[in-house]
Amino acid sequence: MEEHGGTLHILLQNTKLSTAALKAEPAMTAGDYVELSVSDTGTGLTPALISKIFDPYFTTKEVGKGTGMGLAVVNGIVKSHDGFIRVTSQQGEGSSFSAFFPVTEGNTVDPTTNAEMQENQTGTERILFIDDEQLLASLGKAMGTLLLSKQTALRPCSS
Repeated sequence: MEEHGGTLHILLQNTKLSTAALKAEPAMTAGDYVELSVSDTGTGLTPALISKIFDPYFTTKEVGKGTGMGLAVVNGIVKSHDGFIRVTSQQGEGSSFSAFFPVTEGNTVDPTTNAEMQENQTGTERILFIDDEQLLASLGKAMGTLLLSKQTALRPCSS
């Protein structure tokens, strides 16, 4: 789409998935889901590419155009919320990425009022970041001043 243009469609809807519809997702149970779908009218993906797109650092873009982390990160986020992603694509027609999140019942937690999530959590861990591509090494160095936490999002690192 970047080179030739196209249309991007974004859809958010409630959907009910049956056991048959979840055949490819054996860990999931039939029931109500929220579907977030992003589709385009781009060039599409081959089955060989689809099998690799969630691998960290996999990219079809030229050096300097992407790190290959986007879909791997999205997949991790979706899985951390007990969901899954379904990809469909036709070469020459575009692709569709649908993230399905199970609907939860009962009380939800407001992270802005949850005291446990508001605590400033610290630790003594260290992260070793190694990459032979200068762009990624620079990105890693820049990100070294931030910590990503599931509860608190981004916060400054103390050391």
